[in-house]
Amino acid sequence: MTSFADQRNQPAPRAIPRGRALLAGLLCLTLFGGAGRAEAQIFRLQAGASSLYQANGGSFYVRAANYEGWIGFGDLDPFRLGVTVRTRVRAADVTLGDAIVPFHLPTDVFDAGHSFLGRGLGVGYQTEDVRLFALGGTTSTGFSTPYTFGAVPNDPVGLCFLEGTVSPTLKVSARSLFSDKVTTILGMDWAPRKGLQGALAAGAGSQVGYFAASMSFDREWASVKAGYVLAGDQFHRVILPQAQGSEMDGPNVQVTVRPHERLTLTAGHNSYLQPSSLGRPAGHGTVNQFLASGRVTGTTLSGALFESETPGAGGTGASFMAGRDVTRFLNVNGTVIRSNPRYSEGTTTWIGNVREMLSPRISLVQVVNYSGGNTSVSFGGNFVSNMLSIGVDYQTIYVPFAVEDQFRQALMLTVRLQAIGNFQANVSSYVGPDGTVKYTAYGSQYLYGGGSSPAQSEQGIHENMIRGVVTDEAGNRVYGAALRVDGEMVYTDSQGSFFVRKRKAKEYDLEVPVDDFIAKGRYEVIQAPARVAAAPEESATDVFIVVRRLPPSAN
Repeated sequence: MTSFADQRNQPAPRAIPRGRALLAGLLCLTLFGGAGRAEAQIFRLQAGASSLYQANGGSFYVRAANYEGWIGFGDLDPFRLGVTVRTRVRAADVTLGDAIVPFHLPTDVFDAGHSFLGRGLGVGYQTEDVRLFALGGTTSTGFSTPYTFGAVPNDPVGLCFLEGTVSPTLKVSARSLFSDKVTTILGMDWAPRKGLQGALAAGAGSQVGYFAASMSFDREWASVKAGYVLAGDQFHRVILPQAQGSEMDGPNVQVTVRPHERLTLTAGHNSYLQPSSLGRPAGHGTVNQFLASGRVTGTTLSGALFESETPGAGGTGASFMAGRDVTRFLNVNGTVIRSNPRYSEGTTTWIGNVREMLSPRISLVQVVNYSGGNTSVSFGGNFVSNMLSIGVDYQTIYVPFAVEDQFRQALMLTVRLQAIGNFQANVSSYVGPDGTVKYTAYGSQYLYGGGSSPAQSEQGIHENMIRGVVTDEAGNRVYGAALRVDGEMVYTDSQGSFFVRKRKAKEYDLEVPVDDFIAKGRYEVIQAPARVAAAPEESATDVFIVVRRLPPSAN
């Protein structure tokens, strides 16, 4: 699975001339459309327009027995083109074009989400004891919408990531990356027993020294994560033109105890480093936090206290939530959040939420939000079926940047229509901070051609698919959510979508490991099936998973 992270607010890298981009697109379309005429092929065409993304564009995807590929283009500023071809050559997976490259170290027990976008030729090889991935090409900056994606190249890069299993309890790794500056980090992961793990990592990132040690302990009644990191202010795993995520630095610890099946207590201290970039100095910060959650006489309670300190920011805060299923069809919950920034006036926010489940397919929700003397009220609901899904949220919104009439009423609409055949249409709207309504509309069509089924090739890409969407409680798509399907880890793309292919059309175990999310912050699972069914691509239906982002104190 390949996905592309949104970079809408980043400096624009050098553009690809439009003529060359269109020529490359035509060549790829010719390649995909002409290859393997005797084999069964599946095509997907998508096109759309959006005032939210300020992008018009489309994409073309093709899959046959022994390869898959896609091309996307967007009429942006600059024009952007994205291309990927993926196949298998003997025992190696080969990718040509754009791909997300994870850059995970065995000591990343607190932040498992480091990755970057690369463009070039990638080769992956894996046996029971060895895993190798190499790529030559460039780093790149990507742009993604629900109906297309594009990227522009940045700096030349070459990398080689190698992992090996020395014994059932010991793994070693070496990650080397060559660009303007060199990164080489060696790692060791030791797991003497289930639930107990220790790791070391040492080397240099962008020619700046790096050392990290970590341990984790996990039992049903308690879990502990601890680590210590020494990283210089100029440390980067890979230098990119866009801003990068923070690194852990100094001492870090998190302890969770579960004295009762209905009570969980967590305390932690984290130290962060924002490496210097684009002429900006490095920043250091700390977060102390305490979390408690439990269930008393049918009522769910949770609370959080936190203290943070960063250059020019930081402060203290607290949150408390109480919720209860009044009946099997009615849920009521309320939340209060208090924030005391170090250099500005504190605020208190009250949120009330009522949700009615009229049927397994129909739900209604009402939300009242009060903060700073301003109140917003929203009424919404959802209808979900195999053919049609509708989400409606009618809100009274306070618009701080409006010149006059700062309270606005707006209909927030999301519609997905699975028409007869393989055509799907999607429409959604969003209210911006200036009160204007932004829209996104796109459609997709599957086409089938060729002879024998791709499933007949044992070495090809499997025909059966599990696909789905991860959203939060408000229906917002969650990028970088981690899912483990039959032991295989996959991540959602920038639109919260995921898919995995399987050889057999049957049910598989599904887990949602929230600690492995690439998305920033901490999440908890609200709704997710324990098992999901793989089905032929033309008949596969979306699996819907709902998560909740925990208060800032849990970040």
